[in-house]
Amino acid sequence: MSQPEEPKPPVSSGRRQTPRMPANVLYDRVVPIALGMMAVVLTGVVIVGIIGLLGLLH
Repeated sequence: MSQPEEPKPPVSSGRRQTPRMPANVLYDRVVPIALGMMAVVLTGVVIVGIIGLLGLLH
C-alpha cells in the first residue's frame, strides 16, 4: 500500500539569502516601494509632458 507523498520543499536556487530576512518579507517590502516610485516617476513624466504640450500650443 502506498503512503501519501509528503510535499517537497521548494528547490532552492544557487543564490543564498540572508537568514534574518526571508525572500517573501523582502519582496513584501521592496515591491510596494518600487511600485510607488514608478507611479511617482510616471506621474511626473505625464505632468512634464502636458506642460510641454501646453507650452508648444501657446
